[in-house]
Amino acid sequence: MGLPDGVASNVRECFQYDQWNRLVRAHSAVPAAACAANITDATLSANSRDAYDMVWTFDDINRMRTSKNMTAVGTPTTTCGYTGNKHTVTGLTGATGSYGYNAVGAMTTRDGDGLTYDTQQRLTGYAATEEYVYSTTNQRLIRQAGGTRTLYLPGMEVSVTITRGR
Repeated sequence: MGLPDGVASNVRECFQYDQWNRLVRAHSAVPAAACAANITDATLSANSRDAYDMVWTFDDINRMRTSKNMTAVGTPTTTCGYTGNKHTVTGLTGATGSYGYNAVGAMTTRDGDGLTYDTQQRLTGYAATEEYVYSTTNQRLIRQAGGTRTLYLPGMEVSVTITRGR
């Protein structure tokens, strides 16, 4: 959620990209500090409750190989494993996760939760808790997640929470 007009944030968000325009680092910084000049240096916003610093690496065919949380104790690295379809992650090292895919490469399970698609391969459901409806121009129009419905309109989102039993 954004801040009201005229209210300054105490965090600067910084993003670094490689020569192929892939995001390789994202971190928060104090507003007075500059963003990191390279992938190895970052000055985090120490007084932010949302400080973050993530680094990603990729292989020769643009698949994410590692994801590293630089703010976590011990700097844990998650390594992605690929088999079969060249772009489908089938396992992770350093984190938990299992994934299944359909014949066209769309993810059908993630950590035991099912994902469903319509005939145009648009996500229509996730884990029996979320449903999605699309417009005739293939833009997401409605998201139903639990008791909250969100309507997506150009330049805005409108949400309503429905409580039952009142």
